[in-house]
Amino acid sequence: MNIVIFGGSGFIGTALCKKLIQHKHTVTSISRHGRPDTLTEEWTNYVHWIHSDILNDTAWQSALIHADWVIDAIGILTEKPNKGITYERFIVEPVQRMSTFLTAQLQPAKFLFLSANAAPFPLKKYMSAKRKAEQVIHEQHFPYTIVYPSLIMDKQRPTSVIGGKAILCFKKLPIFKHFVRDYDPITREQLAMEITNIVEGRQSFLTERR
Repeated sequence: MNIVIFGGSGFIGTALCKKLIQHKHTVTSISRHGRPDTLTEEWTNYVHWIHSDILNDTAWQSALIHADWVIDAIGILTEKPNKGITYERFIVEPVQRMSTFLTAQLQPAKFLFLSANAAPFPLKKYMSAKRKAEQVIHEQHFPYTIVYPSLIMDKQRPTSVIGGKAILCFKKLPIFKHFVRDYDPITREQLAMEITNIVEGRQSFLTERR
């Protein structure tokens, strides 16, 4: 299949590109940075890296015309308003632009959005933006899937591994398990595999908010 990933050069996007290439799919990554200089593994040579900013240009549009799936892996965890980095701009606006383009196609690609199952109170605005983006998608008429991962762990982010292990420990303690019941840590590799299962027509537990 022909799969386009927005944010393919990011934390989740690179793992997803790698997994889909391993499964023999045609993969195009669209991001503001194109192909990162730090990616030198063999699989990266099979990805079509496009340098495009969905918020500021339309160079990305031609890649979507013949796509089977379009995956939105764009996102930020924290805002930096003084630099113009906000949840509205980097979570909601890309979805709005992709949705507008796909809606205009006679045979639009299937769309997959990475939302979130839950987030702690300090990330309340983050979850609000995710839910707003979900609502935009629900109002469209093209086929779509929304996935709801929680904490994503990977050794590239040591704090995520520590946090994930802590949550798993708390889930075993009656006094704490209520507070962490909505958080199911998943490795970046597992997330990439679950999304691959979805695009290949298999079921995934991530397609329902838990």
